[in-house]
Amino acid sequence: MTNQPHEPAFFGPLLLDFWNQQYEQSGRDNRPMSVEGARFRHSWAGWCARRIQYEIQNREGTRTFTIPARPPADRWRLEMGTIVHDYWQAALQHALPDATIEHVTQHTLDNDDISAGHGDAVLTHPEFGKICVELKTRNGYGYKTDIGAAKSQVPEGPASTAKRQGALNALAEDADLLVILHISLEAVGPNQLPQPLTGQQYHHRRMTAEWWYTKEEYTEWAEHELKRVSKIIEMTDAGKPAPRSVPELMPPGARIVNPVTSQWKKEVDGIVVGTDVLWHGRYCDYCPFQEACEADG
Repeated sequence: MTNQPHEPAFFGPLLLDFWNQQYEQSGRDNRPMSVEGARFRHSWAGWCARRIQYEIQNREGTRTFTIPARPPADRWRLEMGTIVHDYWQAALQHALPDATIEHVTQHTLDNDDISAGHGDAVLTHPEFGKICVELKTRNGYGYKTDIGAAKSQVPEGPASTAKRQGALNALAEDADLLVILHISLEAVGPNQLPQPLTGQQYHHRRMTAEWWYTKEEYTEWAEHELKRVSKIIEMTDAGKPAPRSVPELMPPGARIVNPVTSQWKKEVDGIVVGTDVLWHGRYCDYCPFQEACEADG
């Protein structure tokens, strides 16, 4: 007798292969733009400028998990998020029938191109006015860092990509509030909740947390992203490579100099004034264009 998983496996691959075939037939890997002719998806907001350029160019990814060559395990992870979205939207419409889900949003960029996306929900509240809700599912560890349930007990809040995507949708709707809602795919233990919630078994934050942003706050993010995207499209049309730059994760003017190690540097007058790596050196590992980016320089 052994505790090692049995190989070759039979039942797991059987189910996974069947589900993967159903997923491929659904066409979810290749969803069209929400607005015909749009060149930028709001879900790309906050990404590295070079990656956005590759997406605009419809360049084929070079890593094994890129769409449409995404492995079944990664597709399953994404599908879990889709299922949670569907459940949440059904619950929202049951509780608030006047809410609109999957609303199409768009902006006209500086060069008259279009950016477009889908907002998760829009509703009007008698006290708070028009609210745009952006939902994100999170894995257990990521959610803990979001709310401060990790060792540091310091909440990191939503990622800059989530805030920028939500801001673009909220600005398009002229919303009074942007709400970013996180739902964890794994419940946080009561004793892992940050103070003063520690030990509360029935507290909603074991699985959900939300952040509310005023129009003044989210408009700044949206306007910055729209200007950035306009510049990326301008450089793309001119045949110039977009910089390897990521807003908020790096100082202004810094550039990723090594997409293998995710190292960035900032230079002033030829002198390096700052350098570090993103996500412990793993940021670029999650980009499907990592190899192409390294080759392009």
